[in-house]
Amino acid sequence: MLIGINSVFIFSGAIFAEGLDDSDDQVPVILNSVLGIMNVLGMAISIKLVGKYGRRSLYMVSFSLVFAAMLAFAIIGYAGASGSWAQKILILVWPIAFNVGIGSLTYPYMSEILPDRALGIAVFLNWITSFLTIQFFLDISNAIEIHGLFLIHTAVAFVGLLVAKFLMIETKGKSKAKIIREYCNIKEEDIPQDKLEQSIKKDSMRNSIIQVKEAISNPRKFSVAKENKQLTSV
Repeated sequence: MLIGINSVFIFSGAIFAEGLDDSDDQVPVILNSVLGIMNVLGMAISIKLVGKYGRRSLYMVSFSLVFAAMLAFAIIGYAGASGSWAQKILILVWPIAFNVGIGSLTYPYMSEILPDRALGIAVFLNWITSFLTIQFFLDISNAIEIHGLFLIHTAVAFVGLLVAKFLMIETKGKSKAKIIREYCNIKEEDIPQDKLEQSIKKDSMRNSIIQVKEAISNPRKFSVAKENKQLTSV
């Protein structure tokens, strides 16, 4: 939510109306309709591409496009061209940049890498940030203007791009056991794949991750003879 989705959709009407004459009062309405179509189009593109290119690649493309669009919007505003058609076009294409990865894949990706409790916390925090951005949007935009706020969103997009590049793993076509193994850097000799998969089937993913971390910190505790018992007894 900190990447600017609320800023775009809540204030798109004001952005579209800026710089237009009273005779053009239908233009913001038409542009808002186009914005909704672009939003759906971005989701459709993501659905089409995710099976071929995977989650991580689309995330990186999405963050890169959002970063570029937000940065260009801010630069145009600071150059004294607020309300120009260049800014309006950037707002129109922004939903495609957002939904091709970030908007469409965040919840599916979290469900693949997080246990249920952590997923609930992540969703809760997401909506808390949504509330905060909506609550303080006007105050911040009045203090630093809309292009200043979009510059903040640009910084958030850049941080997201770094996270996607250096911390995310690709989950396409991988089981939860494989995902846990990659995130926790577990070697096959530490816990065999079949034992890890059995643990996930029998217990919650949360317990499996806890046991994997214990295996890393206390490898002797998880000898080959006791692996199955330790992984399925919690």
